Amino acid sequence: MRLVDLFQESSPRILDALLAARGHVSTVAWLAAACDLDRRTVKRCLTHLQRLGVVSVDRRFSAGAVVALNDSLVAQALLAFHGALAAAEA
Repeated sequence: MRLVDLFQESSPRILDALLAARGHVSTVAWLAAACDLDRRTVKRCLTHLQRLGVVSVDRRFSAGAVVALNDSLVAQALLAFHGALAAAEA
């Protein structure tokens, strides 16, 4: 997988929000508001990230689809990279 595969369109904003909110419930509506994006854009990006195995989207909830990072190697690498960036800023 190449970085360009992950970082298309608005995916970096969505990934940043998911990484920052790790451990909290994230919905499509919350991601749209947090990233200042249209819900359709968020859904399109999530479909792409889901195909890559980075996120899972559970549509069984009445409050809306719940989005979470997977435990894939790519998601773990992104989490480690996010942590390293936060440590570098401190």
